[in-house]
Amino acid sequence: VRDAKGLPDPTPATRMVRVESAGSSALIPQGGWSLLFVDSQETIGEDGAGHNAFDGNPATAWVTQWFNGGPTPPHEIQIDLGAVHDVSGFRYLPLQGSQPGRVGAYEFYVSADGSDWDDPVAVGEFPDTNSSAARDVHFPSKSGRYVRFRALSEVNSPDFVFSAIAELNVYPSGTGTNQPPTPSTSA
Repeated sequence: VRDAKGLPDPTPATRMVRVESAGSSALIPQGGWSLLFVDSQETIGEDGAGHNAFDGNPATAWVTQWFNGGPTPPHEIQIDLGAVHDVSGFRYLPLQGSQPGRVGAYEFYVSADGSDWDDPVAVGEFPDTNSSAARDVHFPSKSGRYVRFRALSEVNSPDFVFSAIAELNVYPSGTGTNQPPTPSTSA
C-alpha cells in the first residue's frame, strides 16, 4: 500500500469485508415477535404453548392439543413480527424429541394487517419429513408484519392428529437460495 506521494505506507487503512449467506444471522430476530393466534395448543399433557414456536429454544415447541384427543389438521399459528418486513422465506424446525407431530404439507402466508391473508406465498410438502433437520422455504418477497403457518397434514397421518413446531423463523428479503450473498463493509 502506498500513500498519496507514492511512498510505502507503514500504517495502511484496513477494511474488513464480511459476506453473509442465508444462515441464522440472516433471520429476522424473534425478540419483538408476539403470538397472534393458534387454533389449538396442548397445555395439560405438556407445555405446548404457541409462543414456544418462536422462543429461540429448540427444546420447547408449539404442540397442538393431543391430551384426551384433539382437533384434526389443518392447524395454524399466526405471529406478529412486531414491525413490517419484506419477508422472503421461513425456516421450520420440527419437534426434536420424537417423530409424531412433524408437519407434512403446509401453507405459509404474509399479511400487512393480520386479518387479510390473501393467497399463500408458499405451499408444499416437506421432503424427508421424518427428519429432525430444519427445512428452509424461500419465495418471492412480500411485505408484511404478520405471518401465518398452516400445517395441513402430519407426516404419520392419520395416526397422529396433532402438529408441532420447535422453532419457526422468518427470512428477510435478500436471503435464500439462488440469491447472491450481501456483502457489508466496515473501515
